[in-house]
Amino acid sequence: PGVRYLYSDLNMILLGEVVRRVDGRRLDEFCREELFEPLGMTHTMFNPTGAYAASAAATTRSEGRSDAPDGAMLVGRVHDKNAAVMGGVAGHAGLFSTADDLALFAQMLLDGGVYAGTRILSPVSVRRMTEEQLRIGSTVRRGLGWDLHSEELCTAGDLLSPSAYGHTGFTGTSLWIDPEYDLFVVFLAHRVHPDERQTAFNEVRARVHNVVAASIVE
Repeated sequence: PGVRYLYSDLNMILLGEVVRRVDGRRLDEFCREELFEPLGMTHTMFNPTGAYAASAAATTRSEGRSDAPDGAMLVGRVHDKNAAVMGGVAGHAGLFSTADDLALFAQMLLDGGVYAGTRILSPVSVRRMTEEQLRIGSTVRRGLGWDLHSEELCTAGDLLSPSAYGHTGFTGTSLWIDPEYDLFVVFLAHRVHPDERQTAFNEVRARVHNVVAASIVE
C-alpha cells in the first residue's frame, strides 16, 4: 500500500453491486431517489430514452457490441463496452448528465453535502471522500473515488489549490471542485468523436482549467 497505484474500473463496478445488495435498489434507482431527485438533477440518468437520448452527444461508431450494429453512431448509449454489457447501469460508466445538473452536484459538495437546505451527504462523508488517502510522488494523489490536485501532470492544470478534487471521464468529461477558491469547473467535451485517436486530451483539460482559474478575480 502506498507504493504502487493502478487505475481500474473494477472497484467502482463492485461498489455499484454493493449498493444493490445492501440497499436492495438497483444503482440507477438508488442514485435517482437519493441524489438526483433531491438535487433537482432532472437531466441526469442511466439509459436515457426518447427526446433526451436523441439529443445526447454522439460518441463513436459501434464495433463488436451487442446493443448496436457495427458502424452505427452511438447516440444516447453508454460508450463503455463493459457498462453496455451490464445493461447500461454500472458504477464506473453510463451516467448521462448536463453542465447545469453537474453544477448542482458540485455546489452541494462545496456546501459540505447540503443543497438548498437539504442534507444530501454527511459532512464526514464529504471530508473523507476528499481528503488524501494515497500519494505517490508528485503525480498521484487520491481521495475516495476522487483524484486530488497534484503538483505534476494534473488534468486540472496548475492554478487550482491543493485542496481541489475532481475526476475525468474517458469520453472527454471532467469535473473539478476547489473548496479553497470556492469554485468548480464542469468541462464536457468530445474526445472520442468521431473516433478515439485523440491522445493528448489531458493537456487540453489542463489548459481549460488554467484559463478558468486565471480569470477569477477577487
